[in-house]
Amino acid sequence: MPVSVKIRERLRAARTRFHANDNISRFVEPGELEQLKAEVEGKLLAVLQSLVIDTENDHNSRDTAGRVAKMYLTEVFRGRYSAAPR
Repeated sequence: MPVSVKIRERLRAARTRFHANDNISRFVEPGELEQLKAEVEGKLLAVLQSLVIDTENDHNSRDTAGRVAKMYLTEVFRGRYSAAPR
C-alpha cells in the first residue's frame, strides 16, 4: 500500500482536514517522508515518460523526477510535513 494512502487513512480516521496548506506532520510517522518522496518521484517519472522525455539517456532529465519530488516536499510544501515552531 502506498505511504500516501496510509497517511490519508490516518487523517480521515482522525477526521482531520488535509488541504494543501494544512500541517499534517503529526500523521506522518518516522521514515515515511522518505517513502513519500520515493512515491512522488515514481509518479513524476511516469509523467515525464508520458511526455516522451528520455529520462534514462538525457543527462538533462535523468534525475529530474527526484529533484522535483524533493522540491515539493522540502520547499513548496515545506511547512506541511514538519512540526510548526512554537
